[in-house]
Amino acid sequence: MKHVILFIDDNHVLRQSMAKFLEQKGFTPICAATGEDGIALVRQKINNFSIALVDYHLPDMTGAQVTARIRELNPDITILGFSDDRTDPVHNEALDCGAISFVNKDASDAKLLGIINRHCKEFERRTKPLTITGRANNHKLIESIKLTGCSNHLVEVTKLVLKYAISDFTVLIRGENGTGKERIARAIHEHSNRQKMPFIAVNCAAIPKDLIASELFGHVKGAFTGASGNKQGKFQAADHGTLFLDEVGDMSLDTQAALLRA
Repeated sequence: MKHVILFIDDNHVLRQSMAKFLEQKGFTPICAATGEDGIALVRQKINNFSIALVDYHLPDMTGAQVTARIRELNPDITILGFSDDRTDPVHNEALDCGAISFVNKDASDAKLLGIINRHCKEFERRTKPLTITGRANNHKLIESIKLTGCSNHLVEVTKLVLKYAISDFTVLIRGENGTGKERIARAIHEHSNRQKMPFIAVNCAAIPKDLIASELFGHVKGAFTGASGNKQGKFQAADHGTLFLDEVGDMSLDTQAALLRA
């Protein structure tokens, strides 16, 4: 399979050298000088891009904005941030918008080639057409965690659920609203050695700021005005089980600090 690589960078010299490098290594490079040009190439659906290398500092928009747009148009494309800006905000924003990784422009040819080859193999594995047997096997595995589907993407999610269910580590589940984060949390719980213990879900965004600490950690009678009795917190309620904190980023920074201590 010959992989098509989209390279978006406004530096003409760098585009030429990158195109030559990728061509020599057996890839088909297609370059764009602006974010809009790169997005237009993806929108046309003429080329089946495996990877998009996106510079962060483009003349018309940020690399993060380009990443988000490409992700909407074609979620199968592996997007790599590409910049000589090493600051954390730049890296984090690109990753938050859907980039898989971030590559510095001064990376050696060997390192860059290794990264591209690795992600191309992953792309092949993810997008490989399913046979009838493959669909049946996928469906059976996905059904084991009480989800429905047969895609390779959902198989990867299922494998991650089963992998982390046997650990006692805190798990971060990311996704847009309505994508089923709580269902994944429940699946992890139900396949763990905590499955017979409580699963407690808390929507942090739905609890008023002045009440969330009490909701999470509980309180005793008389702790504050209106505390007419003892209240069990969610941490205590979920003891030896699983506590799922939904929309944890919507809590106040003070409460997040207390949560971290807990």
